[in-house]
Amino acid sequence: MSGRSLAYLTETDLDKISLLGGKRSAKMREAGIRHVADLLLHAPRRYVDRSRIVPLSEVPVGEEVTVIGKVTDVKVRRIRNRMVIVDAAIYDGSSYLFAVWFNQPFRERQLKAAGEVALSGKVERYRGKRQMSSPAVDVLDKPGESLITGRVVPIHPTVGGVQPGVLRRAIHNALKRSRPISDPLPDELLDRLDLMGRDAAIAAVHFPETLEEAEAARNRLVFDELFRIEVALALRKRRQIDEQKGIPHEVDGELLDHFVGSLPFRLTTGQERVVGEILTDLARPHPMHRLLIGEVGSGKTVVAMAALLAGIQGGYQGAFMAPTEILAQQHYFKLNA
Repeated sequence: MSGRSLAYLTETDLDKISLLGGKRSAKMREAGIRHVADLLLHAPRRYVDRSRIVPLSEVPVGEEVTVIGKVTDVKVRRIRNRMVIVDAAIYDGSSYLFAVWFNQPFRERQLKAAGEVALSGKVERYRGKRQMSSPAVDVLDKPGESLITGRVVPIHPTVGGVQPGVLRRAIHNALKRSRPISDPLPDELLDRLDLMGRDAAIAAVHFPETLEEAEAARNRLVFDELFRIEVALALRKRRQIDEQKGIPHEVDGELLDHFVGSLPFRLTTGQERVVGEILTDLARPHPMHRLLIGEVGSGKTVVAMAALLAGIQGGYQGAFMAPTEILAQQHYFKLNA
């Protein structure tokens, strides 16, 4: 593997990243993002595709859309019943769009500090003007800060009070200093599973060229998360097998043979294979850990009964359990038939 590993980045403090020193890093640690690896795995909650944004002059009335523009005016009104109304105007060079929020006074501070914003909501016509009522707001840029145009813009979840715009720039800085990031999976496995490489996935999940690339990056990171869980469970199982002692059962006996022979049908190839694997486990001096999965009617009950009888015929007790009383009765009558 070439490049820095996620384990190495897990030991690299956030203070190393521009924009995240001092109080910001302290608040982010409290929120669960403690190291550079945590920051790089803090995926966007959504994306705004600026390469396909419709100009405000062409925004259709009556449809749910996302629009982008610069905040040009913000006003607050207070009416008799103590309701607070925040009005704002945004402009993108082609036209204006107006937005209004009811009883959301914090919008005034948010919008006055913003340069470019993305508003998502339904466009309506009010008094001859196009307006959005209580749209969702994502601050894309603050005044004086440049945002690359004509691309997919990531909207990261706010964490520790650090806003998406700051997170975006901090992650961009972290990526430049962390890449290349090593990949534990061999190329042949990536090709077989049609997965993106880890280095490319971590970069693309934050700054994709297209929405399709963002989806492919997410798929790889989801695979990594599930893979880590599976590896942890496998290691835990291996430790239990190595450290715990079980009862080696005598799996050859008349009781199990009589049960299989009394069935009004022959076991399928799959059932015989699974019963054989279970009997092999029962004969070992270690606890068995198995999960039997199959469709309805595939014969799981027969396999479970065979495992139970293999233990009983050696002189041990066994229990056949069911999650409901009705199902327990069904099993009882079926096995007694």
